[in-house]
Amino acid sequence: MNAGEVSDSPGGETAPLAVRTLSAPLGDPPRVIYRDVRYVRLVTGGVAESLVFDAGATALSGSMASYDFDALEVAEPSLRAAKSSLGGGVVLVEMAVPRHVRWVRIASAKASTTGYTLEIYRVDGEAVSAEPTASFTTGELIAHVTTSEHAVVAGGAVVVGAMEGLTAQQIEIEHELHVLSETRAFGFDFTDARFALRLKAPGGSYVTDLAPAHVEQVSVRSYPSTPRLAVAFPEDPESPVGDPASATPVWQAAGEIGGAVPATAGEFAAGAALAEVLARGAGRLADAVRATASAELPVPVLPEAIDVALVIESDAPCRFVPEEFELEYRLATASFPGGAEKETVRFTGGGPGAPALAVRLPVGATISSATLLASPSLRANRPGAGAIAALSAPPTSRAGARIGGSRHAAQAIQLPGALEATGFAVAVLPLAEETELRAALLEDANDSPVGRVLAESVLACGPAGRAAWLTWQFDGPLVISTARHWLRLTAAAGEGVWLSAPGSGPAHLRADDGATLAVLADRDLLAHPLTAGAGAGGAEPGAPGDDAPRLRAGAATVTATVIADGRLEYDLATALTAALADQSGETVAEIPLSFASATSGSLTAYPPRIEFELAAD
Repeated sequence: MNAGEVSDSPGGETAPLAVRTLSAPLGDPPRVIYRDVRYVRLVTGGVAESLVFDAGATALSGSMASYDFDALEVAEPSLRAAKSSLGGGVVLVEMAVPRHVRWVRIASAKASTTGYTLEIYRVDGEAVSAEPTASFTTGELIAHVTTSEHAVVAGGAVVVGAMEGLTAQQIEIEHELHVLSETRAFGFDFTDARFALRLKAPGGSYVTDLAPAHVEQVSVRSYPSTPRLAVAFPEDPESPVGDPASATPVWQAAGEIGGAVPATAGEFAAGAALAEVLARGAGRLADAVRATASAELPVPVLPEAIDVALVIESDAPCRFVPEEFELEYRLATASFPGGAEKETVRFTGGGPGAPALAVRLPVGATISSATLLASPSLRANRPGAGAIAALSAPPTSRAGARIGGSRHAAQAIQLPGALEATGFAVAVLPLAEETELRAALLEDANDSPVGRVLAESVLACGPAGRAAWLTWQFDGPLVISTARHWLRLTAAAGEGVWLSAPGSGPAHLRADDGATLAVLADRDLLAHPLTAGAGAGGAEPGAPGDDAPRLRAGAATVTATVIADGRLEYDLATALTAALADQSGETVAEIPLSFASATSGSLTAYPPRIEFELAAD
């Protein structure tokens, strides 16, 4: 989001940051400063918990430059000079503080031709110095300026083009002076607060009737003095407007810039410092907002709009001349809707964990990044190759072998290679509450599931009518050879369906008295062996967590990446973007998040960190 425009008051009409003149004093002598404040509005939409500033896209560059003004007509009263007569054609000019006098314009009634000389004298109290400090004779510099060219007359020669030895700013000033053909201007390089003027005619005699009214213009230059830029970020959620008096500096230069100190010292490029100060201010405001959390409002958000004050100051009048101002920021959230610091999701194996989670985002937002961190605590078994994706979601099949009463079922297991197994996962649809199934692994006996029992256990099923993968954990690892084995399920309580899928079989449906009721040659009762292993925690950081719990965000499934200490990182940006694209009609959408694991255990999920931008108006 871009906040590259400013206003002169909080919430006011915005415009690009432009040249500003600092001319009005603030404070009482001797501590007088000159300040201009621009306000930058940051819009949050009332849905963000914090702000993120992009240092690489933040720019604040330009210069603090001198300010030239007519001390007789300047709008600011404190800068205005007074004129009085000392008699005998001597005019006294008085200013509040010393200024650099650049030129003086005398009425054409008293300086009607070239060749007049204006002298400037220092004044001590009421005494005028005996000799002039500086003088200027018209015709020495510029006699005429056309609309498109500068012409300089020096010693009778006309030089057309740029004025050698003058800066561009001085050229502009001289241009403004000399298009006024009815007046005469006298240039100086003189600094003082009080001075006297005397006009000498071309013949060398003084004009004894020069009066204050004949001094029409006194152009002076004020230089930036210890210029500085600062930012005031609001810290009170109830009053989201920055206070200029408590601003934090982002740039400063020492001395009189352009006078005793080179003008280049007034140039600034403060983008990085601006971003850093804004980030610190935003952090303090976010902390203050979080401190207002309550049972009624567990996740408080930032004010809908925040006005940051950009404070421009100097100890003397000057100009602020910006070249580039860019401010990019993003909104961020890092909370579950209920405000919990973390959520523990528990898995029974082979399906979604509980509880389901969610995030809330504004409809139409553009997701910049979204990351959820989690710490798994799963049993040290995992599905065999090819079964991980299947076991990370509930079974979709609704066909299978009914188990209960006097019926049980068995599935032939013949592995391509010997396997050290820690258990099995089986797909079951309970038909009654509190259904329990007795699982057994048997050796083959004449192609029938009646051989020696190698392992046996009772498995508790979930709610009736909800298909799930049941995890059977052996008491210890068991090596299963390539010979045929059988996995048998018998109802210990209630009844259920051992779900199936097309396959090579065979699967047996048998009566409890041993009679074979049916043999399915083209169906497999769904079961996958689990193998010993460290799971996601044993993977190298940066590796995909192939056997880690999968996260479903909206309609998309997200796999994890293993980071330090076995923790998992889920990148939700694409999934959340797709989920928001499906929303309409609401201003804020709640997007469900659910974890699923092929193995039993738990997972500690931390609120996702989501950075986003609001839709453009």
